[in-house]
Amino acid sequence: MTADPHIGLIGCGRWGRHILRDLLALGCRVSVVSVSDESRRYAREHGALSAVGDLEALTDQVDGIIIAVKTSLHYEILKQTLPRNVPVFCEKPLTDNADGAWEIADLAADRVFVMDKWRYHPAIELLAERVAAAEFGRVISIDSHRLQWGSSHSDVDVVWTVMPHELSIIRHVLGRIPPLRSALGEWRNGELCGISALLSDSVGATTRVSDNYPVHLREVRVVCEGAVLLLDDPYADHVNLYRLDGERLPSKLPLAEKLGVSTEFPLLRELRWFCDYLKGGPAPLSNANEAAAVVAMIADMRAAAERLRNSGSNEC
Repeated sequence: MTADPHIGLIGCGRWGRHILRDLLALGCRVSVVSVSDESRRYAREHGALSAVGDLEALTDQVDGIIIAVKTSLHYEILKQTLPRNVPVFCEKPLTDNADGAWEIADLAADRVFVMDKWRYHPAIELLAERVAAAEFGRVISIDSHRLQWGSSHSDVDVVWTVMPHELSIIRHVLGRIPPLRSALGEWRNGELCGISALLSDSVGATTRVSDNYPVHLREVRVVCEGAVLLLDDPYADHVNLYRLDGERLPSKLPLAEKLGVSTEFPLLRELRWFCDYLKGGPAPLSNANEAAAVVAMIADMRAAAERLRNSGSNEC
């Protein structure tokens, strides 16, 4: 296919509207499915070819489908879209249930992909390139944290919505996700509101997510033998590089070198990738098997945090 693709966009809420905007900017034709009258009206007014209220009413003439509905609906919508036999790009996580995620992967591992936008972030791409080139020696550890106050999602907690980002960053930089070693939950009124996890093999990885944190923090740090690389602002045009000379840590923080990166939004970059894939390009970066493994690891984290909680208490 050489023409601009025709995309079926399922969901046109807060995030789906950003997807609609970027798809249109990329020259795609977009047909929208939404149960909301207001969202369908918005889609028509902002350039969608059509907007219908039911998936069965979506035209058969779509080249690919993007799913941007609530996490709790992913499994159901995926099962409904798979018979169309077209590539599907689903918002993360693939599902909020490990069994369901593996079922989807078994059914359509070759044409279901997950929108891990951080794998398309220019700064994360730079970190992965520098690590792969061993430019600063062996990687010792990586940390990826997202702490915030409150959540915009009503159907699932912050662990389901944010931890997939952290694991995708770790995978992209290291080329793998190390095994889970331990997980500590953060609880509020009996509900999980955060997790701190330790993963390790030859490289240690820590990750923490919470919606119970008064100051917004987004940070990715890679520690190598010869340098520390730090992304402390996802909108920055650079990654900070702190070189380490010799075996001892310098008593004074070395001057940061700024490694420049593009500020193009990751959402646009991943949507361009999907559109190019529909025209014969390489597949998106996170396939269904990888996505199911992430869901399974998050389920394991939650179970480990619950066991630790039952052995004591760490509830707010």
